[in-house]
Amino acid sequence: AWSAGSCILAGDEKPSDPHYPSIDCFRHFVELRDLRPRTRESYLSYVVAISRQQRSDPASLDEDAVQAFFLFLRKERRYAPSSMRLAIAALRCFYKDHLETGRSWSLWRTLREREPKSLPTVLSREEVALLLGSVRRERFRTILRLIYHTVLSIQEAQAPGACAARNPHVGSL
Repeated sequence: AWSAGSCILAGDEKPSDPHYPSIDCFRHFVELRDLRPRTRESYLSYVVAISRQQRSDPASLDEDAVQAFFLFLRKERRYAPSSMRLAIAALRCFYKDHLETGRSWSLWRTLREREPKSLPTVLSREEVALLLGSVRRERFRTILRLIYHTVLSIQEAQAPGACAARNPHVGSL
């Protein structure tokens, strides 16, 4: 387990970083874990960010303060899910692996970040007319018109069973 006296450093801190021994020790911890340089920088930046936002040594923060930081990132800073996942990984590494104080926190089990499902690109009627008009061969244009006018998505065209489940008359063609 980490303690304030267990890490002796000299001159490793950056001038812009809050000077807390826990951050200095974490810098060495992530170097020993053989993480990629960009990952190390990101992990350290989130530990520095929580110390700035909470205005205290990150090692002294409890589960509620860390949860408040995640809510701050999500609601006020509007972090994307991928950025939130990186913040979660960084602070999980700091509190759970490095300090070992956060091993029993339920926060790590309840935090979830999912990518929002994006809607497929939908062409306007003018764009569809332009697209179909640019197809020179009549047989290809006919197939594309059939697909468009029957509202078949590419996935449904590739998997006729899914389409037949929605419309029983499709299987009888």
